[in-house]
Amino acid sequence: MSKITVIPSNSDLISNQLAYFFEIIQKIEGLILEEESEIELDFGNCGWAAPFFLLPISCFIDKIEGRNVKIILTPPQNQNSKAYFNTVKFPAGLDPSVNPDWEVDLNQFGPKSYLPIIKFPCRGVGSTNQREKLLSGTMRLLKSQLNLSQDITGGISYLISEITDNIIEHSQAINGWMMGQHFRSKGYLDLCISDSGISLLGSYQKAERLAITTHREAILSALSGISTKYDGIQRGYGIPTTLKLLTEGLGGVFMLWSGDAIYVKGKNKDQLVVENIYQTKTFWEGTIVIFRIPDYKGGKFNIHKYVI
Repeated sequence: MSKITVIPSNSDLISNQLAYFFEIIQKIEGLILEEESEIELDFGNCGWAAPFFLLPISCFIDKIEGRNVKIILTPPQNQNSKAYFNTVKFPAGLDPSVNPDWEVDLNQFGPKSYLPIIKFPCRGVGSTNQREKLLSGTMRLLKSQLNLSQDITGGISYLISEITDNIIEHSQAINGWMMGQHFRSKGYLDLCISDSGISLLGSYQKAERLAITTHREAILSALSGISTKYDGIQRGYGIPTTLKLLTEGLGGVFMLWSGDAIYVKGKNKDQLVVENIYQTKTFWEGTIVIFRIPDYKGGKFNIHKYVI
């Protein structure tokens, strides 16, 4: 058995959290290539971990354990950190398929500032009803935790619904994953949604959109509203509306990682809007979407300006 020491960055920069995640999955993949069947992830000296690390690493662990690789976790020595990991249900997540009392467990997060790691079903008998109840329960929690207005609640609900719908309709993943946390002192809500499916590019290729040949092109196509169907651009991915609502309407940050490409748009520390797409050395077999939503302090937010 090989051991990897895991001490996530305590930086609030999204890029730093993801960079460390890249590093860890590269080490794990390297050990798998060496035919290592048992890998210990040692969180013993971990003091804290953000949703942008905990959520995708949970999704990744679930994926590789399906490849007959056993992951052994050593919990944090710090008791507060250990309790947090247990409370958010790292790494298995709150999974309705194995937990008949999941609604009771989810409601216990009402007074907290964060959501558990949520593992929602994408297929199977009863999965649609189960998923809808899970996501509606999540939105009730967020509205209560953040004391959101009806319009802001509608905006965040739209963001979550669009991305989870895309996972269900296009990713071919068995499950999707979601986690969030509100940082009161910093004034923003972080949400992360991921899957380990066929990626945006895989979805386009399955639909015989053969002109789209790279993950970068697939992301840019999704951002342009290009459908996986051949009957116009109004069907398929609802990412353009999601992007506009989040970055223009709510003043947030949007990040999308699929395959070996990452797209990001939002305000930097100087409050200037930046937009870039990067090639990555680390490959993600699926899609990870990140929202950073600042506490809304402006005038009245009108969701109908962005969603018709």
